[in-house]
Amino acid sequence: MIAGAELDHVAVAAEAVDDLLARYAGDLGGRWWAGGGEVGFTAHQYRWAAGAKLETISPVNIEVDDFLRRFLDKSGPGPHHLTFRVDGLVPAIEQVTAAGYRVVGVQLDVPGVEQCFVHPKDGLGTVIQLIEPRGPFDMATPANWPAPRVPAARLLYVAHAVVSMADGLRLYGDLLGGRPVGRGHEGGREWIELGWPAGGRLRLVELPVTEAAGRAGRIDHIAFAVDRPAEIAGVEWRPAHGWVLPGAANHGTRLRLAEAG
Repeated sequence: MIAGAELDHVAVAAEAVDDLLARYAGDLGGRWWAGGGEVGFTAHQYRWAAGAKLETISPVNIEVDDFLRRFLDKSGPGPHHLTFRVDGLVPAIEQVTAAGYRVVGVQLDVPGVEQCFVHPKDGLGTVIQLIEPRGPFDMATPANWPAPRVPAARLLYVAHAVVSMADGLRLYGDLLGGRPVGRGHEGGREWIELGWPAGGRLRLVELPVTEAAGRAGRIDHIAFAVDRPAEIAGVEWRPAHGWVLPGAANHGTRLRLAEAG
């Protein structure tokens, strides 16, 4: 198990980060945490009343690095990666490799941005980024950041649908240190929720092979608790799931919204 691993944030990609301000800052009350980036992507990071952070990313200067441009052209906007903080990146890389997962994009030579990635085919259909602790950040909130219309939401969990629950538990539990905090069934499918000490939660959801399109998994949705979810534009009530914001109404990222309190 990797020492000090914590689920830091989930990242979602779109054509322009400013296109997502009204949703995550206005409708969900997300507060500014950090942002920037000039090579390949730019980012906004939001923090919530509880749970992991959320990062929105969009491509810039693609002539230098076009990784995000290629992702959007292939997959369209939507969830892009999960980021975990670890106490030490070098020993974490050794443990990841020893466990049989491929590591790519290792960067150790720039202080403050040490990082590596687990290959998405080994990450059960998503990119997993490992970083050493960063921050706290002292950065001004952007001038165009909208005033929240509700108190800051709580990010309840990120749902990762997986073909093999055993593979999900091996990666997120045995290697990345998530501890089971809940389990159940929904629509005939098993789910197991893992938690980390700082409050991050990831829910593994059973994904039938017939719906996997040849992949080992995918980030399925992100769940929030928020004041007055019924008032959010585009939201739909679904008896089996509650309030749902379809990906088509939210730049490719599906949200589930529970009533706060």
